[in-house]
Amino acid sequence: MLFIISILGLSCSNLLKLGRSNKRYSEQKFSFNDKSGQFSMVRTSGLTKSKEFVTKEKILPHKSWDGLPLEKAVLISSFRKWNDISIIRPKISQRTYWFNKKKYFSEVKLAEQKNVLRLKWKGPEDLKFKTKTHNFPKTKRLYCFIGQLIECIKETGFFYKSMKEKVGSVFLTIIFDGYPYFNKQYQGLREEIFAQGEFVFDDKIKGNLFRYALNFKDHSITYFVDKGGNFVDKFWISQGLSVRNLSLERSM
Repeated sequence: MLFIISILGLSCSNLLKLGRSNKRYSEQKFSFNDKSGQFSMVRTSGLTKSKEFVTKEKILPHKSWDGLPLEKAVLISSFRKWNDISIIRPKISQRTYWFNKKKYFSEVKLAEQKNVLRLKWKGPEDLKFKTKTHNFPKTKRLYCFIGQLIECIKETGFFYKSMKEKVGSVFLTIIFDGYPYFNKQYQGLREEIFAQGEFVFDDKIKGNLFRYALNFKDHSITYFVDKGGNFVDKFWISQGLSVRNLSLERSM
């Protein structure tokens, strides 16, 4: 796999030494707001017994941490190396949505030997699963589930070096886990499983937070991470979406 990480003076050996996603179990709580209302989100991550990286998300009614979820997801990626750079490669995602109390399910699975994605999904009106197969784009870049984006990029060591140099970008292929229901929730997203994007260092802000931008097609999502490269906040302004970490003390 070839992908492009652009930082002056950045070597593969440095990336290997400075990377690594947080493999210890972690659980964080967030506020989640979009055009449909205000909600709560619980996000956990860690290693499976087979040493794969797993992320779980639940979106719940506002401040109802033990209630029935309105959306839940499991995303699993495997650890690999490319030219001495450590990466995590998407393996499988499953998302379940409840819209108006009706259940929608989506699975995105990488068939690695054939270099294709196998999709299946089912809505409340479907009698059986719908399926589709997509070939990977010929442009070889870092592949990341959008729901695991920060951990995917962190594993390469990019955050450490870009924070130090205050510059840098990663060219990547985004996989929309939750397809096709994810795409239908947001205006201007085509019914495509892939998007080519660029993840760019923007600025350091007060409180030891760093701001980055994910740019793809006509969209831009702002991410904030801490000095360890851990996900803090996300803002997709054109879609009215904000995700804010509730465990972080703020002065703003």
